[in-house]
Order: sequence, then C-alpha cells, then structure tokens
Amino acid sequence: MANMDFVFDHIFTNPRDSCGKPLVKDWEAELLYCADVCAGPVGFSEYVLWRKKWHAKGFGMALQGPNDFKLEAFYSASRELFEPYYGEGGIDGDITRPENITAFRNFVLDNRSQGCPLFDDQWGFLCGGTGEPTRDPQQAAAALSVPHGTFCVWTGGHFICKTFDLFTPFSMGLIYQLCCSFE
Repeated sequence: MANMDFVFDHIFTNPRDSCGKPLVKDWEAELLYCADVCAGPVGFSEYVLWRKKWHAKGFGMALQGPNDFKLEAFYSASRELFEPYYGEGGIDGDITRPENITAFRNFVLDNRSQGCPLFDDQWGFLCGGTGEPTRDPQQAAAALSVPHGTFCVWTGGHFICKTFDLFTPFSMGLIYQLCCSFE
C-alpha cells in the first residue's frame, strides 16, 4: 500500500478528485476517513492511520475468527482510530449477507454522515471460512453498489479492490463494471 500510495502521488493518504482538488480539507481541520471490508488483519487502514497520524479514522468489517482484525498487533497507529464491525447484531462480519452490507453502510454513515473518501475491499479473501477465494455475487454486488451511493464512499472517492484472479468470466465482468463505475 505504501508503494502504491507513493507511486500514485499519495492517492490514499492525500486523496484528490479527478480535477486535483483535495477530497479532505487541510489535515489539521478534517480527519481522513476510510472503510476497509474483508481486510482483516487491517493492513490498508493501518497504513493510512500511520501515515496520517491522529488525523484519520478507519471503519472495517471482516469475518470473525482466524482472518479477523488483529488489533493487538496494531503498532503503527493507535487502535482507537479503527472501529471493527461484525455486521447486523455483531454476529459474523460476513459481507456476503445482504443485511451485513446494509448494516455496515449504516454503521459508517451513523459515525460519518458523509461517508468515506477511501474504500478498500479485498473481496474473495477466504470468505465463508472455506480457505478458497469466493466469487459470490453478493460480495460483488457490495463492491458495485459503492459508486451509486448505496454504500459509504463519497462521490469522487477512491475504491481499492484486491482480487485473486482476473481470468474467469465473472471476475472480468466485475472488473469491467467497476471500470464503468469509477473514473
């Protein structure tokens, strides 16, 4: 993440819209918010929080269990700057459940009514505890709902998506849809 942030002129830690205007005002006046889905143990958010020091806050949802957030190993920033969430009722954090998608969106928007300028999704990361990357349409729907305001990223915000294959018709179609949805 640090390398990509540097190569792309700090697109994650100093996000700008397509015209070059900062998405977050002067870093002393406004926090940089980010949402991190299916990303236990939280590398993306931890990097953003480390880089921005106390001027950022992250929200995340991941499966509970071995792929859960590892906040005890969160050394580069204060763990108080990151809020884990486990879906409706705090049960499991499974992003493939539509009610969890809605609950996470509401959780972020309840804490930050404008949503976040950064959204990281590592779809397919051992979802369902099977040890195999998933191609579940619900998780794809969660990713695709982002630019349409149904999730929690600002219009003009940045969506980072880690994938595990780009060879199946499903994944190629999903990448195509994302390219149509984002600049």
